[in-house]
Amino acid sequence: MYDPAQDWLDGYEISDPDGRLVEEFRARPMGFHSAELQRVLLKMQIDPRCPNYVLFCRTPHKEWLIGRMAPRAGDPILLEEDRVFASVEDAEWAVFQRRWMLLTGEAIA
Repeated sequence: MYDPAQDWLDGYEISDPDGRLVEEFRARPMGFHSAELQRVLLKMQIDPRCPNYVLFCRTPHKEWLIGRMAPRAGDPILLEEDRVFASVEDAEWAVFQRRWMLLTGEAIA
């Protein structure tokens, strides 16, 4: 079955030589993003090399964990309890860093 989103992104490679997109996301991980950053985020969400990450709020407004969807529907989410984030923005940034590394081979701090 034809998937226009997949077709649109198949040949797209993430490139950010001046670091502008990384800085845009770091400054505002949630909310409005430029069209170029939206394209990067969509690639990160649908690329099969990236796990399906989710954020789990363990304590309302205080503690967030990163989880990964299980390979089979209905199986429990796999929570990473070794790292707790104090804000949802910090957790979003950590997921962005992981996906960036997987898709570009570049570590960002």
